[in-house]
Amino acid sequence: MVGQPVGQPPAARRAAGFTLIELLVALTVLGVLSAVALPSFREMVANQRLKTVSSDIYTALVRTRGEAIKRNTPVTLAPIDANQWASGWRIMNPTQAGVVLEEHEPLKTTTIVAPATVTYLANGRISGSDAPVFNIVVDGSDNLRCVTADLSGRPLITKLAC
Repeated sequence: MVGQPVGQPPAARRAAGFTLIELLVALTVLGVLSAVALPSFREMVANQRLKTVSSDIYTALVRTRGEAIKRNTPVTLAPIDANQWASGWRIMNPTQAGVVLEEHEPLKTTTIVAPATVTYLANGRISGSDAPVFNIVVDGSDNLRCVTADLSGRPLITKLAC
C-alpha cells in the first residue's frame, strides 16, 4: 500500500493512541461540562445536608420521647451550647447526672432557630403549652425545612418555613 510506514502493519498504526489535538479537544469538552455541572452539584449537596439535619432533629425528638416513656420520667433535648442548636445537641439521662444518652456533633453552614430546650413528659407529651418549632436553613440552599412536634409529642417534618 502506498503511504504506509515500512514494516508496520495497519492495525499497529491505528492503535498508537491519541494525537495532541484530540487530547486537547477532549479536555476542553470535559472542562466546559464540569463548569456547567458544578453549581447544580453544590445546590444538590446543600439540599441533601438540609434533609439530613432535619432528619437528625426528627430522630432526636423521637428518641427523647421514647426515653421519657421508657424511663417514666421527663427527658430533655437541649443544645450543647445555650440556644445554639447548630453546635450540636444532647439527650441527658434524667436519673444519672452527667450521663449523656445521645449526642449529635456540631453542624457546619447550618442555622437552626428553635426553643431553648424540648422536654418530654413521662406520658410522651410535650412539657409546657407551646409546641417546639425548629426552622432549619443551610447555606447554599434556597429550600427550608421545619421540624415541629405537636403537644401530644409527635414530631413532623415539612418542606416550608414554620
